[in-house]
Amino acid sequence: MTETDKKDNLSVQKLQFQFMQNLRIAHGNVGEACKMMQIGRDTYLQWLNDDANFRFDVMVLVEEIGDFVENALMKKIQDGDTQAIMFFCKTKLKHRGYQEDAKAATTGPSKTKINVMVNIPNQPSIQIEQNEETDS
Repeated sequence: MTETDKKDNLSVQKLQFQFMQNLRIAHGNVGEACKMMQIGRDTYLQWLNDDANFRFDVMVLVEEIGDFVENALMKKIQDGDTQAIMFFCKTKLKHRGYQEDAKAATTGPSKTKINVMVNIPNQPSIQIEQNEETDS
């Protein structure tokens, strides 16, 4: 690695460090953090794709934000908030029967539910649900 490459790498690391600070301030909102840094989302995605350490730091921050939100939800549940309790039951206790059973009307186009699992290397899996209308 040349001296210029080392300086460029250090410069990128400084930018990534600043980005992570802004991402924390923006509560994980990537678009907001990019605006604060005046960089394009493509730069963020390139860093995410090319730098395992940066990718790990982003994943840790996302987990920390999730922990914060779960703690806030649990506080609401402890305070007896019925809406929070029902939300928890519908999302975490489906195996116990806490799920809504929405029945679609039979008139008009039929709807097909499509589940897609997206696997990005070194990233948590993402499940995307899409409803597609078809003429019957």
